[in-house]
Amino acid sequence: MTTKVKNHLFISLILSIFCCYACSKTSPAPEVITPKVTISSVTLFEGNTSTTPFRVKVNLSQATTKEVSFDYATEATGAKVGEDFIENKGVLTIPIGSTSAEIKIDVVTDTLKEGDEDFKVVFTNVKNATLNQNEVTCTIRNDDTYILSSNDGYTSADNYSGYKLAWADEFNGTKINTADWGYDIGGSGWGNNESQYYTNDAKNSYLKNGKLVIEAIQEKVGGREYSSARLLTKGKKEFAFGRVDIRAKLPYGKGIWPALWMLGSNISQIGWPACGEIDIMEYLGHDTKTTYGTIHWGDQGSGTSKNTQGVYKLSGTKTFADEFHVYSLDWEKDKLSILVDDKVIFTTTSAKLGANPYPFNAPFFFIFNIAVGGKWPGYPDATTTFPQRMEVDYVRVFQK
Repeated sequence: MTTKVKNHLFISLILSIFCCYACSKTSPAPEVITPKVTISSVTLFEGNTSTTPFRVKVNLSQATTKEVSFDYATEATGAKVGEDFIENKGVLTIPIGSTSAEIKIDVVTDTLKEGDEDFKVVFTNVKNATLNQNEVTCTIRNDDTYILSSNDGYTSADNYSGYKLAWADEFNGTKINTADWGYDIGGSGWGNNESQYYTNDAKNSYLKNGKLVIEAIQEKVGGREYSSARLLTKGKKEFAFGRVDIRAKLPYGKGIWPALWMLGSNISQIGWPACGEIDIMEYLGHDTKTTYGTIHWGDQGSGTSKNTQGVYKLSGTKTFADEFHVYSLDWEKDKLSILVDDKVIFTTTSAKLGANPYPFNAPFFFIFNIAVGGKWPGYPDATTTFPQRMEVDYVRVFQK
């Protein structure tokens, strides 16, 4: 090889090395893309097996050449650790080339009817990715109908001398008897600025364990913040005179207003208060040891009632929400008395009322309901828990 050729090859090698070096200095390094992590909230029915797995899905916006990992831990909010879900914490790793993974959290199931419950999964210490959010909510939806409730409390007599049973509902079936009961439906405020919407939905009124259950739920229905039920026997079962016994356990909480009461069957013809109203039991949920028996009457078209009332207060530590009590009406022509556990809390007569006409000698129908909020009880606050339930064991009408 000649000296000239050798020089040419040497120069070419030097230029090649220089070009490679220059390229390495000027060409950008390959872009490292950090994927985004998206984690979705989970809502799942509780189920009836021993545990139900919640699967929290974790997704990357794209695969990456680096392993993605982060710490996670469950955190109790409304749901309780051990009672409603099993605590879980650890490190979740998404391997190179993958775009998803999941966290499994076991939910403890039961058969007890209760409200929906939440817990959180919190994420920290993320590596090789960015989190869209650092926590998600898991909601345990209740799908049970069993109510854990004691049957303790006062029980009335099965019969009375000189009377026979005219009608009763012991609520021992599987469905509410629509031959006897109908529903008021709506959210008009019902003349008292109430906050609930009354439904005929089975979640708001149903039979369980030989009881009628009326349930008030915190949920948006019909433009209202709560749902509940108002059952009535209008046009189906109507009575004048006799002995009425209603055994019930009451709900509780500020703004909770249950009632077991009656209205005159001619309300559609002459209106309220001329038709008359008999409140066998009313109760304000923030005062769990006091019930009221009240009657209302007034002139037709006035819209303003006159009333008289009796009050019953419990002694001891138990409340009306702890045990069943019996609320009674002893009713005859021109006279009526209201009782709690066979104790008379007030008696009145047509002569005392001076009502003209006196409305309480005509047929009346029953209404059972839970109102939420209103002028008299006030409104729920942070201390009020939902759902709230009134259980009615039986209603019995005895007549001569």
